[in-house]
Amino acid sequence: MAEDYVRPPLLGREAPSARAAAVRFWVVFGLVLAAVILGVFLVYRLVTGGGGEGNPGLNQQGARVTQPVR
Repeated sequence: MAEDYVRPPLLGREAPSARAAAVRFWVVFGLVLAAVILGVFLVYRLVTGGGGEGNPGLNQQGARVTQPVR
C-alpha cells in the first residue's frame, strides 16, 4: 500500500523586510511597555488605597483649609 502523504509545494518568495521586522518589534515593545506601566500604576493605587478623589485639604495657595465649627 502506498503512502498518502503529499508534500506541500515549495513556493519561492522573498524574505520578509528587515524594516518591517524592526517596526513590528518597536510597536510590540511599546505596547508591552505601556501595559507594564499601566500595571504598575494600578498596583500602586491598589496598595496605597488612593483613588485620587476628594479635596486633600489644601487650597490653591497651599494654605490648609479648615471647616468652620458649627
